[in-house]
Amino acid sequence: MGKRDHYTKHLFDDPKVVADIFNYLTFRKSPAVSLNNIQRLDGEHVSVVGKKLDRRIRDRLWLVSFTFAGHEYQIVLGIELQSEISYDMPVRVMHYDALSYAHQVKAHEAHHRQHANLSGAALLSGITIDDKLIPVVTVVLY
Repeated sequence: MGKRDHYTKHLFDDPKVVADIFNYLTFRKSPAVSLNNIQRLDGEHVSVVGKKLDRRIRDRLWLVSFTFAGHEYQIVLGIELQSEISYDMPVRVMHYDALSYAHQVKAHEAHHRQHANLSGAALLSGITIDDKLIPVVTVVLY
């Protein structure tokens, strides 16, 4: 990792910076995210592809909670920091987002296995119709 990447990643360790960027990109003038409703997540995802482990690490990953039009929402906000153009970035972002959704599904599966409360279609998929996945949004900053 170059010096530039190190300093940029360090900047995005600050929840205030992340909240400010999210508020600006999403709400422009009326901020909805404050420091007490943003939480850093582990950005490492490991999956098995064939007989190989596939390890992906996001630059930064946050759980953001906010109120909009009187309703409470949550999103997983991924931040990818790029110093050079990467033509495969859209595909990489889709992969990262899919891994984040898969992680949420596995968490629901683990919960249901622990409580042994699945049957029928839910037993096949590992999740129920009432389980909710938190939307994943990734922003790429150059």
